[in-house]
Amino acid sequence: MAATGQKKAKNGIVVDDEIVVDEGEVEAVQAMAGAIVGQIDSATVESAVSTEQAIPEAGKSKATRVRRSAPDEHQMRDAEPKSALEDKNSAVTEDSEAAIAAERAAVQTEAPAAKVNQDAEQQAGDTEPSKTQRIITLAAAASSCVRCDLAQGRTHVVFGDGNPEAPLMIIGEGPGQNEDATGRPFVGRAGVLLDACLKENGISRKHIYITNVVRCRPKLVAAGRVTNRPPTPEEVKACSYWLEETIAVIDPLVILCLGAPSSNAIIHKGFKMTQERGQWFESRFARYAMASWHPAYILRLQGEAYDAARASLVSDIAAARQKVIEAKKEVKLSLF
Repeated sequence: MAATGQKKAKNGIVVDDEIVVDEGEVEAVQAMAGAIVGQIDSATVESAVSTEQAIPEAGKSKATRVRRSAPDEHQMRDAEPKSALEDKNSAVTEDSEAAIAAERAAVQTEAPAAKVNQDAEQQAGDTEPSKTQRIITLAAAASSCVRCDLAQGRTHVVFGDGNPEAPLMIIGEGPGQNEDATGRPFVGRAGVLLDACLKENGISRKHIYITNVVRCRPKLVAAGRVTNRPPTPEEVKACSYWLEETIAVIDPLVILCLGAPSSNAIIHKGFKMTQERGQWFESRFARYAMASWHPAYILRLQGEAYDAARASLVSDIAAARQKVIEAKKEVKLSLF
C-alpha cells in the first residue's frame, strides 16, 4: 500500500493529520502486504488472460457498447430536467409560432377591409355635391331672404327651373303673379310663349336652366289693382347675390338675356335693346351672352309687330343653341 500523501510524526504516521498506527506495526504490515500483493497480481494476470481469450471479439464490442450506452445515475438526473425544459421550450415555441401565424392572418384579413373603408372615406371626402344638390341648397337658403322690400309681399321665392347641368342659361326680369303663386319661373302667358319658341328650336326646359334677376315679384298697387312692374336697380342689386351664386353653380357656356333689366345685369349697364339685341358679347358670367325680347313685351304687341318680335325671339334662341354647339367644340379643342 503506497504511502503517498503521508507524513511522519513522533512515534507514528500521520494520515490526514491523524495518527493511525505505530511505526513498528507499519513495517510488519507492509512486509506481509507485499507478499500477498505479489501472489494476487500473478493469479489475476493469468485469470485475466484466460478470460480474455475466452470472450469473442463481438462480445467484447457488445459489452463495450453496453457499458458506454448505459448512463450513470448523475447523467440520468441531469438529462431529465434538460428534456423537460426542451419539451417546455418546444411547446412555448409552437404556441408562439401559432399566435404569430394567427396574428398575421388577422392582419391580412383586416387590412383589405381597412383599405376599402379608407378608400371609401377618401372617395366620399373627394366627391363634390352635384350641381342639382347645390342648387337645391342655394334655393333653400334663398327662401328666407329679406334683402329687399320685395320679401314683404311675396308668396314664394321663385328661384329657378330646368336642368342645372345645362350649358344654356336663360335669364329674365322677375316673377309675375302666376310665378309668385306657384314658385316657378315663366309659367304664365309669357312662359307659354317662351316654351313655344323653345319648342320650335327642338328645345325644352330639360335642355336649359331658367331664372330671373330678382326672385320675388315686383308689383305695383294702383287704384285697388295689383300689376307687375320691372324691378328697380336697387332691387336688382339686392338680389344680385342669388343671381351670381346661381350662375356660378350652373357655369353655363351661353347666357340668353330676356329684357333690358337682365341685359344690364349680365352684359353691360345702359344696354339698348333696339340696337344691341341679337349681338354676341363677352361676359364675366359666361363665354357668350346675347339679349332678346322678353316674352311679356312681345305679348303686348299686336299684328306685324308681334309677329316680328316673336320671330326675333325664335331666331335668337336658335342662335344661342348654335353657339352652345360651337362652344362645346371649342372646349374639346382646348383639351388637346
